[in-house]
Amino acid sequence: MFIYNFFFKKKEVKPLIIGLEGSGKSSFLHRIMYNEFVNETKEPLIVSGSNQFIFENHQAKFDVVDLKGDKKSRELWKNYFDSIDIVVFAVDTKDVDKFEEVKKVLHETLLKIDTSIPILILGTKSDLNGVKEDELIEKLKLKDLKQKTVDVILTSSKTTESVLDVTDWMVSF
Repeated sequence: MFIYNFFFKKKEVKPLIIGLEGSGKSSFLHRIMYNEFVNETKEPLIVSGSNQFIFENHQAKFDVVDLKGDKKSRELWKNYFDSIDIVVFAVDTKDVDKFEEVKKVLHETLLKIDTSIPILILGTKSDLNGVKEDELIEKLKLKDLKQKTVDVILTSSKTTESVLDVTDWMVSF
């Protein structure tokens, strides 16, 4: 059994997906789990404060916790920090009016997370000509973060741009 598990057992990854409301978390999860695009007229995946999803691809088994991004729900995020492997923080790259709030929430949140936990800034809606990676890094002051690993991937759930890069990134830790 040990040899079988060594060669054939899939890696298990426990990502926490957070971000402000409307950041594209649900559309991204629909794309990676069901390979379908969910437009803004469809209800988000989360109906209560959180949802947990388990799905697999050829690389790994993902046990995803998806948390709502409204102000009240953000107070509960800290309750999940001890049981996850990585954090995926979704940011709508088109909604520049929210960047100051996103930066504040991101920096306050990451102060509560162990600095060894890898952080992915998921720049969503890149098909809508939002900001580019270097501008997102600057606007959110990502270089000021104390985390050991902070990476950025711009993605589009609609066009599937870089969606597989995100799952590859998650498996790499």
